[in-house]
Amino acid sequence: MKPFLITTLLFALLFKSSTAQTARVTVNITQPGTFTNSLFIYDDSPKSDLLSKGQVSIIPENGRSGAVVINLSEPQYFYIESPYSSAKGMFYHPFFLSPGDNIIFNIDFSKKDYDMVVTGKGSENNQPLIDPLTSLACTYACYGDTLPYRVITAINKQNSINNSILKNYIKRYKTTEAFIKNARLNMAYFAPMAFYSFKENNRLQLQNHGYDHNISKWQKIQDSLFKTIALNNDEALSAYNYTMFVDTYVEREKERGWEESENNPSQFYQQWYHTDTVTGKEIFKNERKNLFVEKVIDKYFTGKTAEYLHAEMIKDAFYESNYQNIGVVFEHFKQQYPNSKYSSAFAAPIAAVLKKQSLTLNDHMIFVPQNGSKLNTIEDVMAITKGKTVFVDMWGTWCGPCREEIEANSAALETYFKGKDVVFLYIANNDSDHEEQWKKLIAYYQLEGTHVLANEKLTGDIMQKTKSRGFPSYFIIKKDGTYLQTNTEHPVNRQALIKEIEAAL
Repeated sequence: MKPFLITTLLFALLFKSSTAQTARVTVNITQPGTFTNSLFIYDDSPKSDLLSKGQVSIIPENGRSGAVVINLSEPQYFYIESPYSSAKGMFYHPFFLSPGDNIIFNIDFSKKDYDMVVTGKGSENNQPLIDPLTSLACTYACYGDTLPYRVITAINKQNSINNSILKNYIKRYKTTEAFIKNARLNMAYFAPMAFYSFKENNRLQLQNHGYDHNISKWQKIQDSLFKTIALNNDEALSAYNYTMFVDTYVEREKERGWEESENNPSQFYQQWYHTDTVTGKEIFKNERKNLFVEKVIDKYFTGKTAEYLHAEMIKDAFYESNYQNIGVVFEHFKQQYPNSKYSSAFAAPIAAVLKKQSLTLNDHMIFVPQNGSKLNTIEDVMAITKGKTVFVDMWGTWCGPCREEIEANSAALETYFKGKDVVFLYIANNDSDHEEQWKKLIAYYQLEGTHVLANEKLTGDIMQKTKSRGFPSYFIIKKDGTYLQTNTEHPVNRQALIKEIEAAL
């Protein structure tokens, strides 16, 4: 899924090659009084700047208009979005941009459907109602079905509607040939993508309860859909449904491999590592994510599609703050694709990660005796921090959102409260077998504070007593010995969290 990240950093939107051309996008808000958030242009391609997460602010908070010039060498989809634009929720609009376009979006946030008016060069490809994602709402009610017939009927019906809308749209607005080619590729992959994505999500949701008896029925429909398209299709890389399809395919095959490593280890390690279970496990534990994903991509894909997926994997590693073997992965990428247009966007961010990976623990990183493994209750934790105001971060090395929040906020929080009477306590959960990785990440993020490697009893006791539902979660221990879970949850609003900590002082 596409992450709706918010940032105001004005980095380059796209990798700038010598052959790149430009296109201009302008957004005007005609009723700014009803709009109080920021508006972003969002690009999810691997060549987008990793540090800005592919987003550039086009209209600042409470602004009225803005424009951005985008470098691109070929047509592709972008998105205008604002997560909380009004009481109606998130505003989201995809648009198809070609080199030389000069598109103007006029948006009225006071109107129910925003009354968007699109003008300028390229506007014929971007009138309201055309969405490369198309509608998947038809499948939501079918989750939990053990048979595939209801969902494939809904998908086929929606596919017919989509094609009819597209046909009428092309006729009405006289769209460009580039748009028509892209839209038809997009529609060709809608049904295979929708069914495969639903099938795999539903399988995981059911956890084989009833699903395993009907696998052949699901597979038969999948096979019939896959016969209509190419799994590896370099020409379709500009089509949203295709990139979403192959992204999902790699993710699910990775997860399927993980399942097999647990359920059928002998076959898994022989197939993927050509070795026995004992040797394979030792290798796999250090390359479960990025390096194993490399193997999955190379098994199923070649050419530009494989290049795109390898680049997407590197980009996702940054989204998830998952840098295991990132230097090795990037070296493999450069060797396999020496002339890749993506490499330039990755070089500086990866160099910065490798530099941080060389950092070591310091005296301000305090480890409770025996790593805190003997602490069993929240009261045990309060005993070692008695008389202090403590901000507690419940995290785990395995938890992507935990790593993301720590990378985004921990240094800023520690700097803000430096010299103030606040103790930072980081409790790692479900990590008893990951002590080495735990300490590496503490050094990498320079988490100066007190550290506990929780056992199962401590994790369970804290989660129950603070009424926390997942990770990351945060709570504050006051000087008087009382404690409360923060109102701020993932994704963290840092300023709101600072106010909560200050209120506890």
